[in-house]
Amino acid sequence: MSYNLRFLTPRDGINHWDHRKGLVVDLMKKEGADLIATQEGTSRTENVSVNSSGVPQQLADLEWMFHGEFAWFGVAREDDGETCAILYRKSRFEVLEQNTFWLSEHPTQVGSLSWNSSCVRICTYGLFKDLHNGSRFYLYNCHLDHMSALASVKLIIQQAVTRVRDETPIFWTGDFNAVPTENSIKYIGDAKKNKYTFTDTSRLSTREHRGPIYTFSGFKHLDKEHIDFIFLRDTSNKIKVMDHETIFTPIDEKLGTPPSDHFPVQILFTME
Repeated sequence: MSYNLRFLTPRDGINHWDHRKGLVVDLMKKEGADLIATQEGTSRTENVSVNSSGVPQQLADLEWMFHGEFAWFGVAREDDGETCAILYRKSRFEVLEQNTFWLSEHPTQVGSLSWNSSCVRICTYGLFKDLHNGSRFYLYNCHLDHMSALASVKLIIQQAVTRVRDETPIFWTGDFNAVPTENSIKYIGDAKKNKYTFTDTSRLSTREHRGPIYTFSGFKHLDKEHIDFIFLRDTSNKIKVMDHETIFTPIDEKLGTPPSDHFPVQILFTME
């Protein structure tokens, strides 16, 4: 599952994280996801990246509400505390390596910014081992900037293929802040321009896509933009995508808010 949680800010009023977090966890439990790539998970107070325990608050909330069933990794992009953290079910996966890099000309420099980006952006990745069958795959998770999406896409591809020199499959999730017709998204699968293509998993699924096409709805469900994706690079054809879905999340009648201003995107897959 890829899910933009919407960062924690008191400006959201009725849509504040404290009102929504129960809806988020209920949704995640209902869907039974084993891997949840999040965007914007942040701290309780603006401009403070951690709580008193040194943990970004939204992620601490999720970990506590799942009663330790999930662990997570990721770092804040800068002092605002926003992450691209990845949660994983501990009984299903082991993390063999993990790291974060900055979407800039200096990817190892914390807080670096390039290409006229409106704010600092990051990509967090991990190498996972399936404890059921021993198979391995990478997951790269990002939140792109609308001003520098193409440059960031090229960087992430370069970083991924440089690290993954064998045929280990690579999933790539995130809020790309770009719709399918924009150059940054088209570049990902364009073999004429990009030697290391990834495929939108909606095109690989053996079943037809379910749910809305758009993934950003806003809290009032007035917006309809398709900007969240799950891509895959699998040169050895080890992965079989069974299902692809955008999960419509209604506005809760009692609380007056949906779980987030984005809909989660999820796939069901098998791996040899």
